[in-house]
Amino acid sequence: MKLPCYLVQDLLPLYKDHVCDEQTSADVAEHLSDCAACSALLAEMDAPPQETAVQEEQAAEAAEALSTVKRICAPGR
Repeated sequence: MKLPCYLVQDLLPLYKDHVCDEQTSADVAEHLSDCAACSALLAEMDAPPQETAVQEEQAAEAAEALSTVKRICAPGR
């Protein structure tokens, strides 16, 4: 059975987590073998999340603040 992209895209989270019915999984896999757009969307879902520049900046600021606190509160100072 050929599934339309909109339906496959709705099913991708279930397919990715292996919680679809066996036949549904087979139908989605068949669609993915022929559809570059849906395959790319699945690959994007599987990719680790990327930190944004703002998150990286916030992490750097937090690390700097922690370093300052450790320096101030270090024993023997």
